[in-house]
Amino acid sequence: MCAKFMRQLLNIVIGIVLHAFISACGTDTGGGQQSNASVAPATPVTTTSSGSTGDVSSISLRLTDAPIDSLTSVFVRFTAVELKRQSGGFVKFTLNTPLSIDLMTLQGTASADLLINVAADADDYKEIRLFVDSNSSANYVVESGGGTVPLQTLNGSTSGYKLKQDFTITTAQAANFVIDIDLRQSVR
Repeated sequence: MCAKFMRQLLNIVIGIVLHAFISACGTDTGGGQQSNASVAPATPVTTTSSGSTGDVSSISLRLTDAPIDSLTSVFVRFTAVELKRQSGGFVKFTLNTPLSIDLMTLQGTASADLLINVAADADDYKEIRLFVDSNSSANYVVESGGGTVPLQTLNGSTSGYKLKQDFTITTAQAANFVIDIDLRQSVR
């Protein structure tokens, strides 16, 4: 890896493949026939909301990734997820324990759980925001040669990484999403 690349602070801008996001979103249409044994426990979160509809459903959000050459690990520590309503307002899920995920392990069919079976308002939404830890040691890459370089996560802890896409969470149906992060476009 070139010395210039090693000296510079890497930036991560989560390059979301919106097509993968759109095609991966869906609802659980099992008609409530699932047993409690097959339902994963909900991710422990603290929820804040404005503009609530009063109708409740649930949301699950998973991450996956495509490979990138010259890196063996890309660690990002997630702290919260926010849903922006079409009508204004938001629902924010702050993780009780921030979740550090090595995005390089999420290739092929592998994915990591960010939110699982979390109660969410049934509503029309226009955006998902992913928030990451602002601590300089929380987000970093491990290069193929073994060196560790911190990631600069621009706006990741303040306004979050924005995924602009309309979607609906329907009353009494679980909404399931997979976000495909493209590290080849994200880490530079």
